[in-house]
Amino acid sequence: MKRYNKLISLLFFFALTGCMPSGLSKLILEKGMVARMSANTLAELDDGLHLALCGAGGPMPAPKASGPCVLVIAGERMFVVDAGTDGVRNIARMGYPINQLEAVFLTHFHSDHIDGLGEMGTLRWASGANASPLRV
Repeated sequence: MKRYNKLISLLFFFALTGCMPSGLSKLILEKGMVARMSANTLAELDDGLHLALCGAGGPMPAPKASGPCVLVIAGERMFVVDAGTDGVRNIARMGYPINQLEAVFLTHFHSDHIDGLGEMGTLRWASGANASPLRV
């Protein structure tokens, strides 16, 4: 544990001073990416019904907000209600496997509820080689 505390202290120092060696930052980024991409939050959940907010923004541009999106997890099945901007990226950031999305439900057709639909279908297909289309 002391070894990790020293490492964290060293990384914190580099972050504060802005003098992180480029090789070290690249190594940290690569290791973190692999860990995040292989995460599967779905496997960590108890059986049951779960909801995850993957976006709650509105139609006006907001750089720090994502469009409306709710991930519904029923056992091992995953569904999305509304497909707002960055919703699918937030699902991936939370560690849920995009390739296991079964369907998207749309509450209505306002642009902020559907503008991430294309990316959602593409990432679902690309991340799991799904041969079937994403049901909407």
